[in-house]
Amino acid sequence: MEGLPVYYSEPDHPYRILGVLHVAKRCPRPLAHSIFAHQWMEDVRKFGGNAVWILTEQKEIAGYSGFGSARTYNWYPVYIRRGEVLVLRLVK
Repeated sequence: MEGLPVYYSEPDHPYRILGVLHVAKRCPRPLAHSIFAHQWMEDVRKFGGNAVWILTEQKEIAGYSGFGSARTYNWYPVYIRRGEVLVLRLVK
């Protein structure tokens, strides 16, 4: 699946839509950055897709976490990314 095209707008080649995935992951990075490493990529393979089109993407704060010592404590937000992804198959 190396070289898998990821689109944020209409693809430049003819594709057939195989299905829609509703994805969510805990991470501040965009969905496209983790496409090869994240579990939802397995669903793309199961559908038989060879490209994805990210239709919507949202970032929300899922909570806060912190770290520190006895003197200071730092809080930082924990983000979750959600989105709808079309699974595409190139038309030959």
